[in-house]
Amino acid sequence: MKSVFTFSASREFLRTYIESLPKKGWGEIQRWADHLGVQTSYVSQVLSGMKNFNVEYSVRLAKYIGLSGLELDYFVLLTEKERAGTVEAQEYFDEKLQRLKKDSRNIADRVTKDKTLSEEEKAEFYSSWIYSAIRLYCSIGSGKTLFQISEHFGITKEACSTILHFLVQSGLCAQKGDKYLMGVQKTHVDKKSAHVRRHWLNWHIQALSRLETVDESELIYSAPFSISKKDFESLQEELTAFIADFVKKVQKTEPQQVAFLNIDLLRLKEP
Repeated sequence: MKSVFTFSASREFLRTYIESLPKKGWGEIQRWADHLGVQTSYVSQVLSGMKNFNVEYSVRLAKYIGLSGLELDYFVLLTEKERAGTVEAQEYFDEKLQRLKKDSRNIADRVTKDKTLSEEEKAEFYSSWIYSAIRLYCSIGSGKTLFQISEHFGITKEACSTILHFLVQSGLCAQKGDKYLMGVQKTHVDKKSAHVRRHWLNWHIQALSRLETVDESELIYSAPFSISKKDFESLQEELTAFIADFVKKVQKTEPQQVAFLNIDLLRLKEP
């Protein structure tokens, strides 16, 4: 599916979008009509060029199919241009559309190797495991489309679009055409940060949710034990060295799947 920025007519984009869906988008027009609260015949007339969506319907439909940020702005401007009654008005919208196209290319090329997130960005990114999971999923292959991400994680396109908008704006992902790629190569939260607890909890909850479905290709292990202080320190050093090697290996690997590793080496505190 091509990016909305490659289209000069909203209905052309919508028809192409439907064609790109599984089963050629069978039933999608009905779902759009239900979401907008209109008759299917009205949506069909818009797609055929007999009618145009008003601003309210344009915004609502764009969000429903997962457009956000500049994509949303561009789509709505397309529909406004199509409703314009004079050449002067159409030229006005053309200028705004061209500026949005230029802005979209600048954002798509903004891929950095590393970046320090602001406190606000950290608060959102570490608020849920889904942000990190989607970011890592986008590192697989040549990137992922909104539809692929939505289907893979079982979330609505609107919710997925909101997350992707944040990831792109913060530099954690980048958008090229209709695909999203991983941007920043690594993120790290300092052990003294207030976000450590949430980050730790996010992935331990995921491990807990997987307990009943762990297969033979995966590993889960817990072991309470008693140990000398000297051997405890030695074990800590070995695990620290392992983590350093693990990070290097992950950075060099060819991504094919998303996984996670939880390691805890803790002393049992006396009550």
